Order: sequence, then C-alpha cells, then structure tokens
Amino acid sequence: MVSPQFSGQDVPKEASILRISIDRTWRATEFSELFQRMETLNELSHFGLLKVDGQSSMGIFRSRFARRFRHDAFWMDAEFEGHIEEQVEAETIRDFVRETANPIPLHVARIQFASPGFTDLAGIGKVIGEIRRFVMAIVERYDAKEDRALARAEKEQTVISKKIANAERLLNLSNKMGLDHQTRNMMVRQALDIDRYIEEKVIDRQITSFD
Repeated sequence: MVSPQFSGQDVPKEASILRISIDRTWRATEFSELFQRMETLNELSHFGLLKVDGQSSMGIFRSRFARRFRHDAFWMDAEFEGHIEEQVEAETIRDFVRETANPIPLHVARIQFASPGFTDLAGIGKVIGEIRRFVMAIVERYDAKEDRALARAEKEQTVISKKIANAERLLNLSNKMGLDHQTRNMMVRQALDIDRYIEEKVIDRQITSFD
C-alpha cells in the first residue's frame, strides 16, 4: 500500500495505476468532468474501506452548504432550484467523506492524446482495486453487446438491481451500521450517478476499457 506521502505532488513508484482507454472526440470540458467523476469515485472508495461503528450523519454538513445558497432563493426558478439542490447534495457528500475518510487524491500519471488514447490515474493500491471492481462491473454489463444502447433499454429493469448492488458494495454499507437512512440514500445516489456517467461513456464508445 502507498504511504501517506502520496498526498504530495510526485507520484511514487509503488502507486497502483488505473488505465482508462478512450476513443472518439473529447472536449476539454469532458476531460475535466472525467477526472472530477473519478476523484469522487476515489473518495467514495476510501469511505467504503472504513468501518463506521457509531452513529454518523451528514446533517451538519448539509446545513453548512444549504446556508450558502439560501440567500439566493428569492430569485430561483423551480428548475434552477432543483439544480442547486443536486449541487448541495453532491458537496455535502464530498465534505462528509473528506472529513470522515481523509481520502488521498488521485494523480494523473500519464495522458496520451490520440484516438484511441488513454489516461493513467495513480492512487492507493487497495482503493484503486475497489475503483476497478466498480467500473469493470459497469463495462461487463455491455461488453458483449453490439448495440449497447439497445441492450441498455432492453435490460433497464433487470440491471437496476445490479447497479444498486454495485454501489452498495463500493460503499460497503453492510459495514456502516451507524449511518442514518438519509445519509445512506444520498451516498448510493452519488455512486449511481457515477455509474450512469461511465455507462453513457461506454455506450458512446468514448471509454473503451479500464485496465
């Protein structure tokens, strides 16, 4: 396992690598979102490796972010208010996980800009292993399908249980008995959102494999 010094700027030789193979056209904003999503997955994976014995809730973290947006409520329309609510929930989870699990960030070890190309992300060995299990479960749902979008539509009802099971395994909720119901649901929704993002990239062939 990589030592805590991994939090510095240099990527140590003992870091584990997750390679994301990519293809087709990528905009700069899409690369930015990919790295952001993978870092969120990294943080959730750190949390999954923790054992939570006592009572734990992200209520205090939620109120912290809600106050930040409350003064703008008078001019929000319903659609924008819904967007802010999603943002508050995402930031609440991130703050909760960071203070609870103290995650060590991923590092971009290498990028090859081409079509096809790839990017290598370096992180703690055990955490990278959990990330790899999560993303491979998504890829394997469509790996043998020629028409992946059609396969997704046909199996929508049958794969949802697999998606939830994959999210709960990542978060290791069976080892988090102290979490309240709302906190559990919020974290599962966050993992499912990443699942949806990766699924769409795989279906569109922008992401071709994880190694």
